[in-house]
Amino acid sequence: GHGLSYTTFEYSDVELSDTQISKDGEIVASVTVTNTGKRTGMESVIWYIKDHVGTITRPVREVKHFEKISLEPGESKTLTFSIRPNLHLSFPDFDGNYLLEDGDFSVIVDDKFKSFAFKKSESK
Repeated sequence: GHGLSYTTFEYSDVELSDTQISKDGEIVASVTVTNTGKRTGMESVIWYIKDHVGTITRPVREVKHFEKISLEPGESKTLTFSIRPNLHLSFPDFDGNYLLEDGDFSVIVDDKFKSFAFKKSESK
């Protein structure tokens, strides 16, 4: 349907395992989703990534991961998403070659976000 639900959900405790990631690294993002309503419900949890500045204009935010969960009234569940630069931060240039640029990014879920930096080198 139209994404309508007979219950309500609250997102909280958005966290990142680190604030900087390198080319071969990984950051794990987590969020807790709670069914604050009176009925069992399904929720699509959608993770976006925003590149704050790039050489090529990209969408304001891009869907990078999603999962659908079912929660009983009052139930909470913590979900995780592993951010890997080659999969989640790269983008094609005008010739179809994938680019991976240093920069500042945000992971967004619902109306919550956390920021992190990407650097190709291993140093922090």
